[in-house]
Amino acid sequence: MTSAPGGMEAVLYRETFEVEETFWWFVGMRAIVASLLARGPAPPGGGWVLDAGCGTGGSYQFLSRYGPVASIDVSEHAIAFSRQRRLPALLQGSVTALPFRDGAFGLVASFDVIDELWPELDDRAVAEMARVLRPGGTLLIRVPAYQWLHSRHDRIARTRRRYTRGEVVEKVRRAGLEVRQATYANSLLLPLAVVRRLLGKRRTAGKSELAPLPGWLNAVLTATLRLEAPILKRTSLPAGLSVIVVAGKGECPGR
Repeated sequence: MTSAPGGMEAVLYRETFEVEETFWWFVGMRAIVASLLARGPAPPGGGWVLDAGCGTGGSYQFLSRYGPVASIDVSEHAIAFSRQRRLPALLQGSVTALPFRDGAFGLVASFDVIDELWPELDDRAVAEMARVLRPGGTLLIRVPAYQWLHSRHDRIARTRRRYTRGEVVEKVRRAGLEVRQATYANSLLLPLAVVRRLLGKRRTAGKSELAPLPGWLNAVLTATLRLEAPILKRTSLPAGLSVIVVAGKGECPGR
């Protein structure tokens, strides 16, 4: 995540920290990302993984299945919460100027990060992620979809821009990477989310969308989102609330 001014940033990070391991959206998205990564070549054996914009560190356990993880975020609040998870390789810094050598990582993952940057900086961030990726490695970028869905929650979460799939694909290609898969996700819940987001634009106050839900509802939403994981292992989806692009650098191992 990027830094946001004032007390709102600390509140948002605390809300995220408290629900990130169990909230339906995070759990379902981890299943989707795992499915997408399973389609392509695994990161080279023993390669490091970069969580580029780690937020409160909730993705560490998931990403550690692919190799040792280095986590970086520009926000001091994010770093403080990530320290509570005792992440072993945690740095404060910007995704627009990564403090790592060229080709240091076999997998670079960026979860809803470049959308928080000023528009002129997102290309720089993608170029930096490509720079630190080793030949044959994998970059996975996830961002929110459709600018027309920009909502109250986006303003709270400091989301400056939502993207189309084509826009993210072009950014990845400009960074010199080969697109392996480009898809929308969170598609099954899109109609409900559209109605909720558009109604939410009429409200002027309220919290983010990370408030804990009743257990049964959280379970239903988790199961619904996870239904997309096996679909995305076979094909891409034409619409959804998130854009996910998986790209590679150079020749893939074994090809």
